Amino acid sequence: MSDPSDRPTPGFAMVPAEVLDSAAWREATGAEKDVYITLARYADGSIEDDSRKCYPGLGAIAHWSGRNPRTVQRAIDRLEELELIIRVPGVGRKNTNLYH
Repeated sequence: MSDPSDRPTPGFAMVPAEVLDSAAWREATGAEKDVYITLARYADGSIEDDSRKCYPGLGAIAHWSGRNPRTVQRAIDRLEELELIIRVPGVGRKNTNLYH
């Protein structure tokens, strides 16, 4: 599990308008939105060129989203199903997943 001291980017998280306006976002639960926003806080790159990506571990996502690890796992599965995120297993730092 990742160390919760692995902090997301300070400041605020940007959620693209096309995500906020999508049917998938309206269908997402509160936990799924919490996890999405936590991933957005970790993301780097530019929102304009769709290059935002991040590598947080499950423990860090759980810590910063305020959700338990199992809820985070289910939320990530669902966000991927809703096509709100793309997950690439085991390619991040410390063998974490890449999310974009």
